[in-house]
Amino acid sequence: LEISQMTEDEFEDQLDFLIHHQLLTELRENLLTFASPLFAKYIYSQLGRKVRRIHLRLAEACEACADLSETETLENVAHHYFYGKQNFNCR
Repeated sequence: LEISQMTEDEFEDQLDFLIHHQLLTELRENLLTFASPLFAKYIYSQLGRKVRRIHLRLAEACEACADLSETETLENVAHHYFYGKQNFNCR
């Protein structure tokens, strides 16, 4: 929530909206993904630096408080660092 600068209720409402409209898919509890790679690419291209900063902050937060001996956690941290360093162009 600190990353999004929203209240917990606002954040949950936004996530519920995105899930309800099938823009995000809940893979399991606390793990979401974009429903479409094309939609993800479009969002990343529109948000630019802001989304990269969010990914970097998520990676740092995951790394600081997670058990990095678990493969799933390492994959999640790597995912956020990867997307935190990318320059997305939607064409």
